[in-house]
Amino acid sequence: MDSQKGSLIFLPIVALVVGLAVGYFYGLEIGKDKGQKILLAEQEAARGEEAAKALEEVQKAANPFSEDEQAVNPFKQESVDTFETGYTNPFK
Repeated sequence: MDSQKGSLIFLPIVALVVGLAVGYFYGLEIGKDKGQKILLAEQEAARGEEAAKALEEVQKAANPFSEDEQAVNPFKQESVDTFETGYTNPFK
């Protein structure tokens, strides 16, 4: 009678431990899959943003007449007449 009582207590405990172990490893696999999907989505979004920024930088660099004064537009600047201040003869 004592052996049946001991097995009645032992079997639910074993079933609980096995259930917890199976649930833990199943949860790890599900969480790992979700985490990988989220990580890949974030990486794709970051690549898209980086590509957009790089494209914008290339477009800015390719425009010689930008307002950022990266390149000098010769038609926007005033020209200075060197003979206006007076001509000096270099041979005197």
